[in-house]
Amino acid sequence: MCFTSNGDSLPMWNTYGKSGLAIEFDLSDKDSQIINQMKNLFFKIQYDEKSVINNINKMVDEIYANYIKNKENDKKIPDSMFYLVLAHSLVTLGMFYKYPAFKTEKEIRCLYYSPVNADNPIFEPEDIKFRKKGNTIASYVEIPSSNLHLLNKDQLNKFNHKLPIKSVTVGPGLDQDIKEEGLKTFLERKGYSEVEIKKSKIPYRDM
Repeated sequence: MCFTSNGDSLPMWNTYGKSGLAIEFDLSDKDSQIINQMKNLFFKIQYDEKSVINNINKMVDEIYANYIKNKENDKKIPDSMFYLVLAHSLVTLGMFYKYPAFKTEKEIRCLYYSPVNADNPIFEPEDIKFRKKGNTIASYVEIPSSNLHLLNKDQLNKFNHKLPIKSVTVGPGLDQDIKEEGLKTFLERKGYSEVEIKKSKIPYRDM
């Protein structure tokens, strides 16, 4: 999942939000059981090309050094193992970087990573679901909380599933007042009456 540290940015509204809403989450909410489950999964995306190159070079050197060391202890380790580990590490590293042109997004990414195990797969083909995304169909799998599956029925019922929503910003447009009233009623009905409702400060009307 992708977030931003800038909740009222014109490029973000134009690219992703249009005249919609921006939801602000409070990751410092210690009372939120959901945040406590996910707090170690959030990472700031890096946009510096030099940093990417330096980290790749450092990673390759470390992987190769470990491979040579292990190879000396076990002559049966195939050369393909080095390339497999390298490819796996590059894919993982790529999750933390983005092309510099996207720097204004100030992205914070929530990453859930499951290592592939052909003998004991985390997900089966039937776990894959689909949803409409723009003019295309996107595939996805539902990620369970790492600890929720350990709870019994009574504990699960007591689990606080409420999202730590701090505020909701109404995007720039001509109908901000109408959206604000509808949003206020919606949040109250869903048990989020304490959530602050803001209006975008961007004086942009034609979305």
